[in-house]
Amino acid sequence: MRPIPLIVPLACLFALNGSSYGQAQPGPAAPDPLPVLKDRPDAPAKQAGAPGESAAALPLGEPFSSTAVGISLRPPAGFKTERRLGGEEVSFTDEQRKWTLKLTRMQLNDPMGLEPSKDPKSNLPRAGLLEVRLDQLKAAMPGAAVLRSDVINLGSADAGMIVMRHVEGLETRLSQQALVHGSDRLYFVISLTSPGSKTPPNAGGAGGAQADRPEDPGERQAVETFRAVLDTVELLDQRPIRRDQDDRLYATLAFYVGLGGAGKLEHTLVPKQWFRVVRNGKDIGYIYTVEEIAEGIPGHKRNANAAARARGKAGAAGLGAPETGVLIGTRSRMIPAENLQVDSESWMFCTPDRRNEQWSTLTVVQDHKNKTEDHAMTFGASSRKSTRTLDRDAAMRGDKGDVDDPEQPPVVIHDDYQLSVTRVSKTENAQPISQGLPRIYLPQAIGHLLPRVLPVREPKRFMFATYVEEARAVMLRYVDVQAEQRVTIAGESMRAIPIRDRLGLEGSVTIHYVSSNGKYLGSENPDSGIVMLPSKEEALLKIWKDANFSRPADAKEPAEASNGSPDPVGISAPAKGKAAAGATGPRQPATGNHSAPAR
Repeated sequence: MRPIPLIVPLACLFALNGSSYGQAQPGPAAPDPLPVLKDRPDAPAKQAGAPGESAAALPLGEPFSSTAVGISLRPPAGFKTERRLGGEEVSFTDEQRKWTLKLTRMQLNDPMGLEPSKDPKSNLPRAGLLEVRLDQLKAAMPGAAVLRSDVINLGSADAGMIVMRHVEGLETRLSQQALVHGSDRLYFVISLTSPGSKTPPNAGGAGGAQADRPEDPGERQAVETFRAVLDTVELLDQRPIRRDQDDRLYATLAFYVGLGGAGKLEHTLVPKQWFRVVRNGKDIGYIYTVEEIAEGIPGHKRNANAAARARGKAGAAGLGAPETGVLIGTRSRMIPAENLQVDSESWMFCTPDRRNEQWSTLTVVQDHKNKTEDHAMTFGASSRKSTRTLDRDAAMRGDKGDVDDPEQPPVVIHDDYQLSVTRVSKTENAQPISQGLPRIYLPQAIGHLLPRVLPVREPKRFMFATYVEEARAVMLRYVDVQAEQRVTIAGESMRAIPIRDRLGLEGSVTIHYVSSNGKYLGSENPDSGIVMLPSKEEALLKIWKDANFSRPADAKEPAEASNGSPDPVGISAPAKGKAAAGATGPRQPATGNHSAPAR
């Protein structure tokens, strides 16, 4: 099964809203620099009793260290820490002060230094990241006053400093940003956003004299605090992580080689399954799945099938035929919070060689308290094609491409692996995604089967790349198969093989349990307190009187939905006065709380 945090749709989603900046009032052509920014942050501290020292830096908290991000620092004490899904973006927030400190990795496709330089080969000038980033911020915040833009040394690394004052909505904000140089391809972005001074830049003295200008104590405190945080920055050695990733990569590629063997996936499928979802001893939902062999998701016909039939080749019924693959259908209902109900159904299809994939997900979220309802539809597909191009180096050496055909030029075979995802909802349509994929990409259908198809004879570590709808991005999925041991699942002690599964290097861990012959026994996520257990239809109907265990409806591409809103086939709310099976009206377990069964 998929990691448990992903099974509960929309209940554990991370808010990925970007910053929204308002238009700032036009400032002077050359704004005066903020007094407290002079010689900061690498200037020596002022002597006690110096003017303006009343607004000292906030005390710092315990060190925050992340091997996934590759950096360590000390945020201000008492700030709330939040990590984005996958763990490679971290924010520290003080809502009362309206301060936000953010830490992110910036990976560049092409090398770029902090400052402008000349290309050693062409001798042409190359832009520096500091000025490129400054131009981006100016475009995002029109009218913002640039108070600082220079390069400093933090001891362990150089950093580009950018400080701007801008207007966000009706508030003036001070934004400080440090681009910490890890390498010419890797930077760490540390930023602090806080309330800015509302005093006009030239206020406080005749002709805007800098010495007469009053100093804002809030801005001074923010600058002193940011300087104190930067003084604690340390870059971490990530070479052990790279070695671990290399080992996982080889294991994953070896796993893929044997995955398409005759009957490998076919023998894993279970026609019908029912699962009980429990959080901290209370039932919060159920999942029903169907698994079979098919030629694509219901309601869609793959181009490969149409092309094969056009050539007069009928699709074979066996899994070995290139037109066929595994088809997984799921239907679920979750009550993640009081008065909130989430109904979802999905189809996932993939050929054994992973060259063709399709999936669709339809979700209906109902807020019974506010009497609102939202529908969302996601349709995704991936394809891998091999292309041949001339090997110019081999041709220059006079090599031949085929010993039996001297006229055949040497060629190089390239795999073109592409992903496309479209999502529409009742309230908004997301930007379609189209991107390349790495060779360790894990299709959704195989991800669903993963705990049952992984080799479990010995402990082994794997690393996959998978599309995550919650983040709308392809992320690394780390999977560790451990040795068979005695474990406790839902209060019952048994021998099982734990499979630790997480998104991102430091993501929340979901533990799947399988028997030595690959039978799925259940999953749990200690962080969320969610447990998923195999169950039976009769047992679930005693808990959920109106449970819908019908086959998921045929998929419909988002483009087919009228008015930009998907048609919630099969899981729409019932008509007034009706209570059909599978309806999405307010429902709770039949007898309230239920403890997880002792197995």
